[in-house]
Amino acid sequence: MMNATQAAVQPVTGLLPLSRDPEAFDREIRRFVPCQADILDSLLEAMLLTDSDCSSPVLDLGCRTGILSSRLLEEKPYLKLAAVDQDQAMIRAARERLGQSAEWVEFECRRVSRYARAAAFDYILSNLALHFLNTPEEMDTVCRNAFWSLRPGGIFAFSVMLDEDTAGGKGTAWKDWDRQVMGMGASRRDVQEWFLYSRPAYRPVPRETWLTWLRRAGFVHCELVWSDSIFGTFWAKRPANKFPAGSPDLS
Repeated sequence: MMNATQAAVQPVTGLLPLSRDPEAFDREIRRFVPCQADILDSLLEAMLLTDSDCSSPVLDLGCRTGILSSRLLEEKPYLKLAAVDQDQAMIRAARERLGQSAEWVEFECRRVSRYARAAAFDYILSNLALHFLNTPEEMDTVCRNAFWSLRPGGIFAFSVMLDEDTAGGKGTAWKDWDRQVMGMGASRRDVQEWFLYSRPAYRPVPRETWLTWLRRAGFVHCELVWSDSIFGTFWAKRPANKFPAGSPDLS
């Protein structure tokens, strides 16, 4: 694996739906994702990373400011880790968060929905990034490219915001989220401003839609393994005896 200082960081052109200010992103996670620690636990537990050694790198897809990468390296300091994001500012923030450990992480600036590397990973993880993609087609493509990028028997686990009566924010899941956020100190005005300025960037879909995309991509044992209010973690396995048809979507 390349040293991070040697890895070429490729520029991304055009509209970047995932582009956000890193400090604002971290601030939003702290204030409006009250279950972030549980989400990270669910990703690690679903992937069995704490109990297994990986012979190939683990991919943090849409690494953002390195929250998941940092947790992974806390659990396994010598883990081979690749981190991909389509925003240079996010990658810089992830490097800063990881400190000296960043030297051994393979960072790459690539469009998340079009990233694929044939049979390169035992595990692909994604923490609260895929719901920022612009269209359902891009989300579907992520599932197909993840299947292509995993070794036979590999695992794809990701956390996202789910579509739980998102239009009005009046469903039970949203009420649970609202109660949790305000219990952490957010005011009613904070929540209202989040809905006005930040909520439009999220494009959640129903859990069954994600499961359909995963199955159609070829994954087996596709499950929603954890959920809390408006967030959920999915788990899917590439079967050992099934290979992807055609080629990944990199357009």
